[in-house]
Amino acid sequence: MNSTIKYLAIAAFLLALLALFVQNPKEKRRVSVDLDELARVIEQEDDHVTADELAAMLKEGNPRLRVIDLRDSLAYLQYHIPTAERVAISELVGMPLRPTDTLVLYSEGGIHAAQAWMLLALRGHRNVLTLKGGLLEWKERNAKNDSRRSRSRSDSTQVKPPARKFEKEQEKMREVC
Repeated sequence: MNSTIKYLAIAAFLLALLALFVQNPKEKRRVSVDLDELARVIEQEDDHVTADELAAMLKEGNPRLRVIDLRDSLAYLQYHIPTAERVAISELVGMPLRPTDTLVLYSEGGIHAAQAWMLLALRGHRNVLTLKGGLLEWKERNAKNDSRRSRSRSDSTQVKPPARKFEKEQEKMREVC
């Protein structure tokens, strides 16, 4: 019986050793991350864009730009940034991404976008940015631009009747009176 226990202990040890080298088929591939580089990117704020920068990127029309809305479906349907696609964070991790794509992630205020950025960085994707201030910043930027546009339109589009038309109308009024 002692020899049976000895053999079982040796077999258990060998199986444990083997388990260290064999990857779980359900486990995703492992990625090594340069933590110093990751910290540098975060510290120097190379990991985000402002609302103005995103607006400029959208105007350029780069087909490799993907704007990802991480909010729930209802919030997305109520309002989203032009060209944005709605993706849940849990789906984002397994989503096929081209290394040439630039992703801009946003959520309401930015916390979920930052968390998703970290997940994608750990996955090895390098062209990922978050929208600084999230959708709140985007809406604020657009509200300012909309009010500037409406002020400039109201200044420049005040209706003034053409002088000739006004004079003709005065003449007709004189004739009638």
